[in-house]
Amino acid sequence: MLKVLATDNGSPAGTATASIVVVVLDSNDNAPQFSKEAYLFVVRENLDAGTSVGTIDATDRDPDNNASLRYSLIPANNSFQINPVTGEYKTFYIFV
Repeated sequence: MLKVLATDNGSPAGTATASIVVVVLDSNDNAPQFSKEAYLFVVRENLDAGTSVGTIDATDRDPDNNASLRYSLIPANNSFQINPVTGEYKTFYIFV
């Protein structure tokens, strides 16, 4: 249990307390590890949208749901997309 005390700058100072119960169900003990130190994908010009150009692969040694991985591109862009579950990297074009 965590007990919190808040005090204001009044004269006299006003105070309040609250008790908080903290429950830790599990912890993320291990960071994901990529299967390669770096990935290099060669992308030919004028590929059709949805063409696979490679797959990124990582694993996590945590048990159960803490070992689940989700892949994403940060920042997202209009040229490529990554499958959040499989890590497959594809061409992706948006025509305006």
